[in-house]
Amino acid sequence: MIVLILLNIFKQSARGPVVALMPDTIPGEYRSQANGVINTMGNIAALVSTLFLARLMDVNIILPVLGPTKNRLAFPAASAFVILAVIMLLIFVRENKNSPASAEPEERKEPFFRSFLQVFRAEDKSSFWVLISLFLWFTGYQGVMPYLTDFTIKTFDLSMGQGALSMGMVVIASVLAAIPMGYAANKWGRKRIIRISLIVIACATGAAFFLQPFGRVTGLSTAGLKYVFWGLMFLYGIFWIAVVTNSFPMLWQMAHFGNIGVYTGLYYTFSQLAAVVAPACAGVVIDAAGFPSMFIFCCVFFFLPLLLWALLRAARGMIRPPKLRRHRNGKRVAGFSGAFIRGEG
Repeated sequence: MIVLILLNIFKQSARGPVVALMPDTIPGEYRSQANGVINTMGNIAALVSTLFLARLMDVNIILPVLGPTKNRLAFPAASAFVILAVIMLLIFVRENKNSPASAEPEERKEPFFRSFLQVFRAEDKSSFWVLISLFLWFTGYQGVMPYLTDFTIKTFDLSMGQGALSMGMVVIASVLAAIPMGYAANKWGRKRIIRISLIVIACATGAAFFLQPFGRVTGLSTAGLKYVFWGLMFLYGIFWIAVVTNSFPMLWQMAHFGNIGVYTGLYYTFSQLAAVVAPACAGVVIDAAGFPSMFIFCCVFFFLPLLLWALLRAARGMIRPPKLRRHRNGKRVAGFSGAFIRGEG
């Protein structure tokens, strides 16, 4: 247990700074595409670990020092991948003291806690509302994913191997769509792509809730419903990765070079908080109303950010142009509150 706790602490400690290297070196207009590449690589790694690395748990041979490898071989193999990644990072990545992607290279880095407090005390609350929004949609996502395989097995009478294909559909769709969705956001705007994606996911999960009644009305067989459900999960994966790919750059766009790491840490704090809270809350809903009700839980939490943005826009009335705020170096740059609510960027 102690080893697992330490593993998660150090994994999360490394994750934020590593991901924050990307906006340090990539100009803002290309960050959606770059984040799409990051998510594609992450999903490919998830597929490789599921299809190949996990299989090493079944390999039973005798190795020097390690001894019998049954249920153990995957761990040193994973460690070797991590060490290789660190070596590649040290050799190929050069961290610039002043980001070439930054329009303000002379800007000094802020102390961590000062930057952290500035995010929440700032007059422009756009970053705060983005963090609340991503907490909501990650709650919807994490409320379904832990139970998806069990739902598929019990609903469609499948084996464990076939049941996992539902999650596989989400992952495969995410791999295929991550980079294209980054380019789509660059063409049509991140907020617009996220808004469309939230609507599609809410509709897909709502349709999943009514899938069994639909089968009874239409006479569609269980096998047919299974393929319809897999199609819905594939659609879910496409638009979920569109949300993830573009929400991170939207948050980064509100940062400057000195506090990008803070914004990255806040992103993971809110998303991981959702991962802690959502399964328990969804489990209560499932216990009260049955397995299909988790899709209504998901649908609601993907709809809530849309409602939040609509209320913010209504509360502000006619949206004024973004205020010009002065940085320490004397430059005046546009704030993000108006652009955020209007859906630009």
